[in-house]
Amino acid sequence: MRSLVGCLVCAVLIWTATVAKATVDGVVTYFSEEVPPAIPKPEALLSEDQIVLAKVRVLSRPAYLVGLDQSGQPTRIVPRERWSAWLQVHDVIRGKRPEMERINATFGGELNYARGPRTPYQLEQEYFVAMYEDSSGYHLIGVPISLAKYHEWQRVITESGYPNADGYRNR
Repeated sequence: MRSLVGCLVCAVLIWTATVAKATVDGVVTYFSEEVPPAIPKPEALLSEDQIVLAKVRVLSRPAYLVGLDQSGQPTRIVPRERWSAWLQVHDVIRGKRPEMERINATFGGELNYARGPRTPYQLEQEYFVAMYEDSSGYHLIGVPISLAKYHEWQRVITESGYPNADGYRNR
């Protein structure tokens, strides 16, 4: 019983810290409905010239890359970017156009971000994404959004009844 209470206390503390961080630092999205006014330069890049700003459509719900290994145990090595999405590139606003029209991009690692389109309505929309390419492929760059936009994004997902990454419905 104590361990259950301990787990609940930890969960509440983590959630509180996440909300506090979101209100102080803001939240990010990888799929923006508007052209982002500023794109943070990732530490891995030598130059901002490597950043591509494109208008895309997400072809299917982003996939969560962390799970169980072949033995059924949780993976020991967790990737830095925990999500992956297939994107249809419609237009490039800035930077070099990808060679392929459809690309796979990884993203996510922060706690406070809108993970990606999941509902049919969200998947029908076009989004602006900031990304860069390295030897392991394309990586999306999180851009700041308001806490209000973040809550609206999450509300649409919650009210839709579509499953979370873990397979449980949002209702």
